[in-house]
Amino acid sequence: MDDKGLQKFTFQPNQNQIKFVELYLDFETKKTTTDIANELGITRQAIWKWFKDVNFINWLNSQTNELLCQSFTARFRVAIRKATGGDFNFSKMLFEIEKFYIPAISHNISIKVTEIVITHVIEVINKFIEDDNLKRKIGEELTRINLN
Repeated sequence: MDDKGLQKFTFQPNQNQIKFVELYLDFETKKTTTDIANELGITRQAIWKWFKDVNFINWLNSQTNELLCQSFTARFRVAIRKATGGDFNFSKMLFEIEKFYIPAISHNISIKVTEIVITHVIEVINKFIEDDNLKRKIGEELTRINLN
């Protein structure tokens, strides 16, 4: 019991739920929810009822995370082997994991934001500076900065 006198609840899956998760997370057999329900001798509705239970979902997620952690090294080795074999997608993925690769879209967004800011700065300059020669020099300098 905790300080407020409330008993802490820990989800305890029943045998059907345990067996369901074993089959559900067995990615080699590729069984559907209906296949698993039939094998367990329960209805699909019973399974969907479990999926509405936040405690069951949290437990299922913990089982999934455990499985992923156990297989991380094997999956990483496969990715390295495929990248070494010339598969660009696996090379890209490994670089992304190590933060060595930044997708081009973020660069494009950054450039677009810079262009918008410079455009607004030029509008302000044109509004408040009357000397056309000075306006031109500032515009040239901002354009030079934007191109670098």
